[in-house]
Amino acid sequence: MMSLLDTWYVATTLDTGTLEGVISHAQTRRTPMAGYALTTTGPRRISLDHQQPGLASRGKPLDLGTVFELRLWDLRDSSAIDACEIRWAHATGSAQVEIVSTSTEGARPCVAVRRTYLSADTPVYALEIFVFDRYGNAMPHDQLFLTGLE
Repeated sequence: MMSLLDTWYVATTLDTGTLEGVISHAQTRRTPMAGYALTTTGPRRISLDHQQPGLASRGKPLDLGTVFELRLWDLRDSSAIDACEIRWAHATGSAQVEIVSTSTEGARPCVAVRRTYLSADTPVYALEIFVFDRYGNAMPHDQLFLTGLE
């Protein structure tokens, strides 16, 4: 049986709309991050190295000129309630989306459900987010990854 976690959803538009600015913002977090980049040569699993500028895919620097969408998330324990994901889309902008256990400014109440997927026989953990409409109905809203694709 699935359990619902009472949490808070916070989405913040970042001041930077450039890929380089988003990477710089992610590096200030000083937490291990991984994710994926959609590139003109296909999707790439990526990691963020806090010692080197840029992104790496399979240990090699990724050509940022090929990236048109990016999702990076803090790597957490699969039992974590809090989550953070940084998103960027070319010509659209960037955002930081967080799930937090206590209310903060701009937070929206929500419930989260833990999800587990398999990626190349490796479990990937995520939180699926539901918000409520004015009648109290739960609606799927977002999904944030906790682990995987490292």
